[in-house]
Amino acid sequence: MSIIKTKNELIKDKSLENEKTKEEYTKVELQKAILTEKDNIEAWKQLGELYFKEENYSRALSCYFQLTSLSPKDPSNWNKLAVTFLQMDEPKLASKIAKIAFHLALQQEG
Repeated sequence: MSIIKTKNELIKDKSLENEKTKEEYTKVELQKAILTEKDNIEAWKQLGELYFKEENYSRALSCYFQLTSLSPKDPSNWNKLAVTFLQMDEPKLASKIAKIAFHLALQQEG
């Protein structure tokens, strides 16, 4: 195994580093948006998705709880909450919340 990285490996590492920097910048901007406008649904959603992607489930959960309080009839918000609980090894809670998402989705169709 070679200690020296190839040019492609170095480019890939730099690309990943740039992506992480972009995500950190985006998180800061979303947090600023939420501070100035607490009911900014899109900012809460994007911030939750970034935290989820980082596997920071407790912070994602906080964002998704805020989403469900701001937009309680949107099944996708409840679904995000359920999936997060599932990732946190809370299948019973995930199941209950998924049922809420399902019933809300049915109401929207009917």
